[in-house]
Amino acid sequence: LSAAFVLLLGFVLSRQNLVPFAVALFCSATDVMRQHSSMIGVVYATAVITMGWLFICCLALTVTGVTSYGSLVVYFTYFWFAHTSKAVVHCTVAGTTANWYFVTHQIDPVLQAASRATKTSLGSLAFGSLLTASLQMVRVVRAIILARRPGLSHMSQANAGSGTIGQFLETFNDYAYVQIAVYGRPYMDAAKTTAQLLRNAGVVAIIGNTVVVSGVCVLGCVLAGAVAAALAWWLLLRNDLEQPLGGPDGVQAFSFLCFCLGYLMALPHMEVLRAVTTTVLVCFAQNPHVLHANNPHLYNEIEGVFSDIAHASSHNDTGDQVGDDYGSASGDDEDYEYEDTEQRAAARKMVRFKP
Repeated sequence: LSAAFVLLLGFVLSRQNLVPFAVALFCSATDVMRQHSSMIGVVYATAVITMGWLFICCLALTVTGVTSYGSLVVYFTYFWFAHTSKAVVHCTVAGTTANWYFVTHQIDPVLQAASRATKTSLGSLAFGSLLTASLQMVRVVRAIILARRPGLSHMSQANAGSGTIGQFLETFNDYAYVQIAVYGRPYMDAAKTTAQLLRNAGVVAIIGNTVVVSGVCVLGCVLAGAVAAALAWWLLLRNDLEQPLGGPDGVQAFSFLCFCLGYLMALPHMEVLRAVTTTVLVCFAQNPHVLHANNPHLYNEIEGVFSDIAHASSHNDTGDQVGDDYGSASGDDEDYEYEDTEQRAAARKMVRFKP
């Protein structure tokens, strides 16, 4: 069944031409990460803060108990804090990517984006994280009830439903956070704009692109862990450290530990990569003419795959609102060309980003 699902998914993705589009997004993402490598530092700093909060929650669980109803408050605060931290990182990366997309030439765009994410946009990010944390609490409550009353088998169906809804909400929030970071909208307005984007671009196209990007990120983490484990294994055998570790079992345990460390070290980079690709996708879907003016080469690479997105987004209500800031998009973006340098300069001035 799993193999059949993978084959069906591959067929759908190939029919949607999402793989070439994902390749173009990854090329742009690597360019953004090279120019603004300090985004990785924001991810690591947030991870350290989240680990500190996890330590505090673990201390609280020693008082309340792991499966007591009093521990629900501890679980909820941890889930809410963890998802809010992840949203802050996503918003910071999205704001930095918007600086690259709209060519704003801001001074230290990572610091500016992080400041907006932790100040003016923090309420919207916390509200979106509250929804995801609430769905995760449903699963925790189900686990605690089953631990106390194992005969309640019908709770597993509710758990499966909440897990599916939670995964969709996390994907939905990723696109909504881009709206918050780039355009400064509150969460409810960002959610409406994201729903409009899903209708225009197609749920299959958006979710399919997310599956491709997420799959590449997971594969990158697995490969990093495999390289770390193989390097550890080779170093141990070369330096005759097998006996001090307790034989082959100790070597395998140490290699597995190195695999986990390699996986975790690559995870922040993959999170930034995923956030950058999501931001480029949203910005292109709503403002393709900006990319045509600022980066014609990249525009030509991805325009042929999602030209219908650019055409649809230029006629919706969001496009009208954004057009006041960035200029109006032409109905046929593939035929849109600038005749001389003066028109190109005027277009660049017209699409200047307003954070």
